[in-house]
Amino acid sequence: MFHPRLKGDYHAMGYRYGSLLARNGFKIPPQSKEYLEFGRRSEPLVEKVFPEVLDEMKGFAEGCHSPFEQFRGFMLSIGALRMQPACSVLAVRGSGGTLLARNYDFFYSFKDYCESTIVRPEGAFCSVGNSDVFIGRDDGMNEKGLAVAITGVEGKHTQPGVSFVLATRGVLDKCSSTDEGIAFLRTCRPSSAYTFTLADRSGEMAVVEWSPRRSVVRQPPSDTDYIVATNHFNGPGMMSMEKLEERQKSNWDSVPRYQAITGALKQGRKSINAVKEILRDHEGSVCSHQEEKKLGTIWSAVFDLKRLQMHLCEGHPCDTEYKIDMRLANAVKRQQPR
Repeated sequence: MFHPRLKGDYHAMGYRYGSLLARNGFKIPPQSKEYLEFGRRSEPLVEKVFPEVLDEMKGFAEGCHSPFEQFRGFMLSIGALRMQPACSVLAVRGSGGTLLARNYDFFYSFKDYCESTIVRPEGAFCSVGNSDVFIGRDDGMNEKGLAVAITGVEGKHTQPGVSFVLATRGVLDKCSSTDEGIAFLRTCRPSSAYTFTLADRSGEMAVVEWSPRRSVVRQPPSDTDYIVATNHFNGPGMMSMEKLEERQKSNWDSVPRYQAITGALKQGRKSINAVKEILRDHEGSVCSHQEEKKLGTIWSAVFDLKRLQMHLCEGHPCDTEYKIDMRLANAVKRQQPR
């Protein structure tokens, strides 16, 4: 994984990263007419809720000497016009604090594009997060101890709107609690079907099940200290938003993973080491090895919201060690007055 460190105003952060990639030969691939039109129609909907990220996108395009329209078509259509659900996420409260953890499962060919980035935007929260799409995020944690991670769902509908990677980034940049994250997601017009698992250092957690026609917030019962999301909907009325036949096809392992994680958490496995063992599980396919598709877990992360530490495994957690990432905790310490 690349490990960029970016700070400053949004345009400057984008320009710096785009320039760095351009020096290494990166070019934005030409986008189809469908993608260009989807991006054009989505831009005003992103501008309503997160105009700053459009400045970062413009800076990125300038930095890598590419037309903004091409990059816009790429970034704003992610997950809407081409879909491959994967990933497992959990949040759990324990005596040591709250954890949010995830396995990011995708095609191995995307390993070359993965990045773990810390950003310090002017006028927004500092955060660390992981992705394979430059400016957006698939998961992350900010300086307020709020963490978020997504999973994809084979939904029935798509529409111009806010792509999931930019919605995740918006939560990290703008929100300080689970409730604020939910409120922000409610202001966004979803372009496709996803889940967002949110947890904050106070122990509040929820899953936002997000789709163009309907979205719901799923919270753990009062006597439960965990919540889980894989690649299907569980909230009331949400099954009608999902292509259920895909659960038996490309999405066959979603329910087994959900059941395996839920079963382990019911047994009281709440420590950070116990959560890592859950992410290494093969019986329930949580640690994914779909070699015939050349798809599997390409990173695994555990966010410790109390200590602002990320335990990051760059590869399958069954055979790769987690390393403690202190970039966010150290950045927050440097910001504190002495």
